[in-house]
Amino acid sequence: MHLEKIHVSAVDNELYIIAFNESVSVELCHLKSGYNKPVDYTVYPGAILPELPEGEFYSLALVGINWGAQYTFDITLSFDGEPEKKYKVNGSPGVGYVWSETVENISVRP
Repeated sequence: MHLEKIHVSAVDNELYIIAFNESVSVELCHLKSGYNKPVDYTVYPGAILPELPEGEFYSLALVGINWGAQYTFDITLSFDGEPEKKYKVNGSPGVGYVWSETVENISVRP
């Protein structure tokens, strides 16, 4: 899957997005917000990550951290010729690491 764009529209409190494979890891995004304040952040991974040789892929780790009270994360991954993947996560289990998702077999193009 060719990842074209990542759009984040909610972060309460802290979000990391990291692309990685066997030989490299790259932080694509580290956002902080709270009190339901709006977030509007778009990143184009192909402008940051090197294109990999045929048959090699990245994985994408989405990691949410909560500082207390409720948490919210709203992330959309857009792919070339594929349906979008949407992650809308809400909850209030306390503090620290509260959510993660790993998306595998990601490729990018400049």
